[in-house]
Amino acid sequence: MKTIRLFSLLCAAILSLACVSCKADDDPGRGKKRGENGSQTTLPENIDFKSESSSKIIQVGDLPQGWRVESNQSWCSAKPRGKTLHVEVQTNEETEIRQAKLTISSSAGEKYITVRQLGVAPAILIDKQIFTLPASGGGIDFVITTNTQVEVKLPEWVKAPSELKAMHKESHAYVALPHTGESNRVAKIEVVQKGVADASKAIRAFISLTQLGAKDYVAGSTDNLADDEQIKVVSGQASSFQPSGGEIERSFDGDMGTLYHSNWTNTGKDYFPITLTYHFAEVSEVDYLVYYPRTSGQNGNFKQVDIEVSKDGVNFEKLVSKDFGGSSQPTRVIFDRRLQAKSFRFIVRSGAGDGQGFASCAEMMFFKRSSKSFDYKTLFADDLCTTLRPDVTDAKIAQCTDPFFRNLAFFIKQGKYNQEFRVAEFKPYLHPNVVAARNKTNPYSLLDNPTGISVKQGEDLIVFVEDTRGFEGLSLRVQNLDKPGGDGFGGEYYPLYKGMNKLKMRAPGLAYVMYHTMDEAKLPSLQPIRMHFATGTVNGYYDSQNPKLSGRWKELLNKASDKYFDVLGKYAHLTFETANFRNYTPEGRDITNTYDSIVRNEWVLHGYYKYNCKPRNRMYLHVMYHAYMYATWYHTAYVVSTAEAILDPAKMRNPKSQGAAWGPSHEIGHMNQIRPGALWHGMTECTVNIPSEYITTYVFKQPSRLQEERMGDGNNRYSLAFSHIIAGETPFCSAGSTNSKDGVMQGVDVFKQLVPFWQLELYFGRVLGHSPRLNADAVSGFYPDLYEYFRRHDSPGTPGLQQAEFAYAVSKVAGRDLTRYFERWGFFRAVNTIIDDYGKKPFVLTEVEANAVKNRIASLHLPKEDIALEYITDNNAYLYKDKPSIIEGSKASINSQSIKISGWKNVVAFEVYNAQGKLIFVADATYPKEGEAHFFLGSSWVKGNSIKAVSAGNARVAVPTE
Repeated sequence: MKTIRLFSLLCAAILSLACVSCKADDDPGRGKKRGENGSQTTLPENIDFKSESSSKIIQVGDLPQGWRVESNQSWCSAKPRGKTLHVEVQTNEETEIRQAKLTISSSAGEKYITVRQLGVAPAILIDKQIFTLPASGGGIDFVITTNTQVEVKLPEWVKAPSELKAMHKESHAYVALPHTGESNRVAKIEVVQKGVADASKAIRAFISLTQLGAKDYVAGSTDNLADDEQIKVVSGQASSFQPSGGEIERSFDGDMGTLYHSNWTNTGKDYFPITLTYHFAEVSEVDYLVYYPRTSGQNGNFKQVDIEVSKDGVNFEKLVSKDFGGSSQPTRVIFDRRLQAKSFRFIVRSGAGDGQGFASCAEMMFFKRSSKSFDYKTLFADDLCTTLRPDVTDAKIAQCTDPFFRNLAFFIKQGKYNQEFRVAEFKPYLHPNVVAARNKTNPYSLLDNPTGISVKQGEDLIVFVEDTRGFEGLSLRVQNLDKPGGDGFGGEYYPLYKGMNKLKMRAPGLAYVMYHTMDEAKLPSLQPIRMHFATGTVNGYYDSQNPKLSGRWKELLNKASDKYFDVLGKYAHLTFETANFRNYTPEGRDITNTYDSIVRNEWVLHGYYKYNCKPRNRMYLHVMYHAYMYATWYHTAYVVSTAEAILDPAKMRNPKSQGAAWGPSHEIGHMNQIRPGALWHGMTECTVNIPSEYITTYVFKQPSRLQEERMGDGNNRYSLAFSHIIAGETPFCSAGSTNSKDGVMQGVDVFKQLVPFWQLELYFGRVLGHSPRLNADAVSGFYPDLYEYFRRHDSPGTPGLQQAEFAYAVSKVAGRDLTRYFERWGFFRAVNTIIDDYGKKPFVLTEVEANAVKNRIASLHLPKEDIALEYITDNNAYLYKDKPSIIEGSKASINSQSIKISGWKNVVAFEVYNAQGKLIFVADATYPKEGEAHFFLGSSWVKGNSIKAVSAGNARVAVPTE
């Protein structure tokens, strides 16, 4: 009896609901819904008419200005009139139904509506014939247009609020009862002609119903959720703007991709303040505004701003002074009262950017809060809407007038609402720009707070946010890696605030919470914020640091529904194609450990641990489709074809090859390059390989590229560098280069240039033990100290002086006078050239400038390093510990350019001299194997040439030749 009683109450409640909230509009054209995060244009699929001539007015919503409509039939005409469509049909004297196609054209594309008109013969038209309903039940609204008597036959789980009465044109409202089964159920509503003697000849029309099962949560309709009203800006003025693309109109054109920008010339002392004024068509009620900064770059992001309001557009009063902090996050400014406003004025007193800074704005929007919000606290016990009030019954849920909240409450009541990823806590992070500025590097990731939620373009994302405790700047970023025209990094921003947020998705992608502060002192006081994502699709993510996700790699991957998947470690965060993780990554912990190891060890090498300056954010790596690999602010990117290698932990750690690991280590190294101390012009692709060599050879125990790679002339990279720079007496900046006709230095060999940098680690680290891999604390070393020196000291203003200054810094940090070493490597050779390295820039070092730096080194009164340090390699580094004497072997075997020398021991290099005693070639004595050197001269051996073996202690022994 109890079950029957409950069912009766439930039916009564739903029938009551149908009368209140599920009544269909008489007009099948649905109007617009607009709000802070976009407007919605809903057009009917069909517009139906009886056979008589008549007309209808259809609401079209916010179609772009200048939209047009065209009919393909002469009997049907249509005209655009503002935000309505006027459709008129002539009398149909034919027997059968006829159809016309309306094409609505605008800047947003084309949309189509079918116009149907009854003929003389009996017929039934239904404006909507397919319904998919949530498990919680809901309204079924449709319009019947007919010229005969009909009756409606319902399945047993669909109820009507009252008895139907036969009409020629009927709006119908029914309700589907809740469905607690796990499988979908299907049925049909039959509309059948009445009064026909032979029932088999009666005309019929059908409506197909599918009601989802209660196994998996599917969000209910969000159409009834209130939207705030956006007040349209009709004009504006700016006291400073960049012509031809930076006008203020770009900040209220509805396009986040365009922006207002102040004049690019910002050197004048009166550049600031900059005044931006926005006008409405009429005096309007305004509750808040939203400032959207530019979607890429930092220049012009607001800092100090005064905001003023005017009722007449002429006289302004100050509302508030606000510091936007140069943030890239959209910010809502809520007024303490509802304003009557005709205009707003922003007096921008400072902004982000070079020099004085600039002012820029992607969009400035103004809103009036809606007063038609459903009070969800009548059902839910908490602000996040995750638990029901104790007094909430099935009947009370059924009586809920909002389909979204009714559906959510239904699933929670049924115990079938899985909160994993939908309800989560998000941590505050220091903005990566803060540490990057202090460390003189690129900033790390902005995406440390993935949600595991995937969204579709155009859908409403409903996010409940708990108390933000006064924090401003909280937002959501949706990143679409499939976005054409770039690598997809970045995305659309949406501000988040306490309570329910209804966000219209402007693009598809994965969602991330942006919770950053630029104020390091405030970070400890910021608390994690809980959020509830009640719509969107759960895609999930893997986090090796979350015990709840431990051991669930394959489960999480198999459940993922989006093309992309987030994988988080302690120090690294990867977003790649889900299918590639499934195919190439057997276990999530192995790949996160691999990348965590790269990131952490590069931090150690750069002194972040020793000097307590490590980044607070993860390193972000993601897939892209238009280049190979690169690094820039906030992220590193990798073409999809590399996934097979770089997502496979076994290939990354392969002890026989550094092929897979080199690329990511290199790109991560770019993020850590200290500029300009170790990144003067021409060094972009050179000094970045110090950590690449460190990771591959020290951490992953892989062979050294400098030592093992056989180049086209048969020699390894060490021999090429020795010969070209040392023997060739080449300025270091132009190692391996050729001069084009216009005098631009091209073809610089960054691996030749890498050699002296790596030799410093081999000697001071591997030989003398001053390396994080050998020190007891595992964080101290020569390079950590050198990088810290550059963080704490300013560098000279030109690339030539910066190069020479590097030699001074190394000597000071190492406690050795390394003048001879850097002279041999060409750091002090005078040069005046242009290097084609991301821009044709001059590179000048005069002899006077070089001597000045050498004198500064001499003034340090350091011990001189007179060993043959310039010839240390990965294979011979052990000889520099004791510096043993050379043990002679056999004569050199010479065949044209080919030289073989066997049996010689304790030799670090073989030097080749010409008849005049000039050094013309230097070979690594341990390549391809120690004691069996084989190298190739640049030209054939000639009479008078000679060879000398060089020891680590810088002694030389003549090598007999055949």
